[in-house]
Amino acid sequence: MGLAARFSRAGAVSTILAMTRAAGIFVKETYEEVPYDDSHGVALGRIRITRSFTSDIVGRSSAQLLTARSDDGSAADVALDQVSAVVDGNPGSFVLQHWRTISRDGAATNGLVTPGSGSGELHAVRDICRIAVDEQGTHTLELDYSLGGNTTA
Repeated sequence: MGLAARFSRAGAVSTILAMTRAAGIFVKETYEEVPYDDSHGVALGRIRITRSFTSDIVGRSSAQLLTARSDDGSAADVALDQVSAVVDGNPGSFVLQHWRTISRDGAATNGLVTPGSGSGELHAVRDICRIAVDEQGTHTLELDYSLGGNTTA
């Protein structure tokens, strides 16, 4: 468990949250991609994915992604992912909003838990996520989260 400080625009610490990290390895169960525009050297598409998770996060998710892929291999996507899972023993659901950029310099994927989207024991879940892919192609959702109960500095 770590601490994360939040800063206002003026730079003052506004809250300190106790954070926990959970990691869930996931596999895609379904993948449906539909292109909808390929003009000007950039292909736009919509992808629907269902996933199953194991490890610290056990459950399923359903996601919709909007994608852009250029002829040079660069790409980007934005997504909403409805997750129904047990996270470190806490059952419930939440929505992730996440985005990815791919270029010659590498790839970056980040996201957030959509505020107010949690249910069950995850009703107050908040904070950030990353999706990592290792050399063997294993996909992992890393969720740095708190379940509420923050303190004001």
